[in-house]
Amino acid sequence: MDYVLESSGLTKRYGGRAVVKDLSMHIRRGDIYGFIGRNGAGKTTFMRLILGLAVPDAGTFSLFGGENHAEAGQKVGSVIEAPAIYAGCTAQENLKRFSLLSNRGSSETLSDREIAERLELVGLGDVGKKKAGHFSLGMRQRLAIAIAMLGDPEFLVMDEPVNGLDPEGIRDVRDTIKRLNHEKGVTFLISSHLLDELSKTVSRYGIIDNGVLLEEIDADELATRFRRNVSLTVNDPGRAIQVFHELLPRQEVKAEGAVVTVFGRETPAAVLNRMLVEHGVEVGALMTQTKDIEDYFIERIGG
Repeated sequence: MDYVLESSGLTKRYGGRAVVKDLSMHIRRGDIYGFIGRNGAGKTTFMRLILGLAVPDAGTFSLFGGENHAEAGQKVGSVIEAPAIYAGCTAQENLKRFSLLSNRGSSETLSDREIAERLELVGLGDVGKKKAGHFSLGMRQRLAIAIAMLGDPEFLVMDEPVNGLDPEGIRDVRDTIKRLNHEKGVTFLISSHLLDELSKTVSRYGIIDNGVLLEEIDADELATRFRRNVSLTVNDPGRAIQVFHELLPRQEVKAEGAVVTVFGRETPAAVLNRMLVEHGVEVGALMTQTKDIEDYFIERIGG
């Protein structure tokens, strides 16, 4: 497997408290990896560790299959805090200034053509001479992404990139991330608490709570868990389980008391009801429900 990031047992303590605990993460090349956790769960601290902005107390991590960290760091960009842009400069002038600071050479800056290409890529190709201080928050965030992409990184780390944005700004940042992933092959690690929005973008999730990575799961696999579930209240749950086990995969059926639930099954509820009735099982109540990513997240972190 071609991993951009692998961490093993990564741990960071502050004041004797482990903010990140024995965390092992795997991000494949080409992933848009959604890092989910409530505030204070350890997301930002983990990001700071892999960016070299903090030193781990235990554990290790590797970038690009074990490259030297100094060399690998040249392939990594980040948008961790509010973008520190030059408010009195245009987007073009900002990129020229930051390219001079990004160690491309003692006096080398991006050409006008390169700047235009980068601004077009993040959806800022038409801002002209408008000063960055007059940009919307979403435009500033996209400019920050363009600045983070100056060294043509292969891996971009973003902490809450749509926090505080209006719906249009969120959509624009989302489109920028997808464009960079699809057109430039950039791998992303993105933290966010806007789970519904994150689900429109990511290919893989990591769920963290109290510094512990609870689970890594592909978006496609998680989506199968959101299919409709059917719960039936019956007079003979043992017989109902037996009937369903003869007709359905065992892992899709669960009983709690008098309630038998069939998970992830596209079979109409009426058909499931008829199966039981035809085998002498009385159904007193029937309910269908569909979980979404927020339900799953809350279930995993225990409320």
